[in-house]
Amino acid sequence: MENMGSGKREAPPPAEDGRLKLTRLEENDMNRYGISVQLKHVPPLDPDFIPLLRYNQAFLADAKKPVGIAVERADGQMASCRTFIHGTPEMEQADHYYINRLVKTILWMKGGFKIYVSGDEGVFNYLKEAYGAGGEQAFDWDYMANIFEHPFEVVLVDSIPAAKDAPKAMGGHLEGCRIGFDAGGSDRKVSAVVDNPESVNRPNFSAASSARMRLLSLSASRQ
Repeated sequence: MENMGSGKREAPPPAEDGRLKLTRLEENDMNRYGISVQLKHVPPLDPDFIPLLRYNQAFLADAKKPVGIAVERADGQMASCRTFIHGTPEMEQADHYYINRLVKTILWMKGGFKIYVSGDEGVFNYLKEAYGAGGEQAFDWDYMANIFEHPFEVVLVDSIPAAKDAPKAMGGHLEGCRIGFDAGGSDRKVSAVVDNPESVNRPNFSAASSARMRLLSLSASRQ
């Protein structure tokens, strides 16, 4: 969650030995866009940080205007969410911040290329600008459009579509020769499996298989 607190708080000074001293505070009234959040502990390295869950709980405590958000992805699959905003000029920034975080969360949990909005035209106008060329979420707009090979859209509707999932079975292929490759963020992992014990004891690789094994060795050596 971005560092968007209303007032900058000073981090505690280091202890005499140079290490940062963690400070336990009984209660801290954090405020963001008019939403007050009570926190017992404040991280000294990021004193304006507010956990998103705590912010959402405080936001929804007084939000009464119903809105709907749905995000469409491949094969007509849909992630749908019905929630509430304040819907007043004074709380417009808080409403936009809450909805933005909700939409971004859905996009990166489920993926999608089309946002449906119901219940508030102001929220629709905000999202249409934010998730567009030059908008504050231009990266998400461009990235998701490329992933799904479909123009990214934000549309206003009377009622959002119902949630729809289309799970597919994957894996389960446990016979024959398999090569597994994991391009992790910190390292790369490769495994080669042969289910014939004789092949393991007395390998007799073809030229193509030998080339693959050389590739595996090269990949493993670069970890």
